[in-house]
Amino acid sequence: MVRNRELSDPILIGRDHLDFGLVTSLNREIESMQADADTASNLTLFNTLLSVTGGAACISVHHGGGVGMKFSQCFEVVTICDGTEEAVSHRCGL
Repeated sequence: MVRNRELSDPILIGRDHLDFGLVTSLNREIESMQADADTASNLTLFNTLLSVTGGAACISVHHGGGVGMKFSQCFEVVTICDGTEEAVSHRCGL
């Protein structure tokens, strides 16, 4: 729609931590794993790096996720659809 000029501005498609299933909390998602806080954080950071190398346009890393400050790590991805071939190749990577 952007490429065909039906829309004049880029479209941003956001995926939050619940879409990806990438909230890592010792108190919730990974409570049955033999893990510590560093392992929980590393899972999220590893998935963040994979999204960046896969072509994500914008990544947000934060903590919280509904279980309180410092008890979980989360990340979100935003894809920019502006009609260019580069944007199409980035979306295919995700």
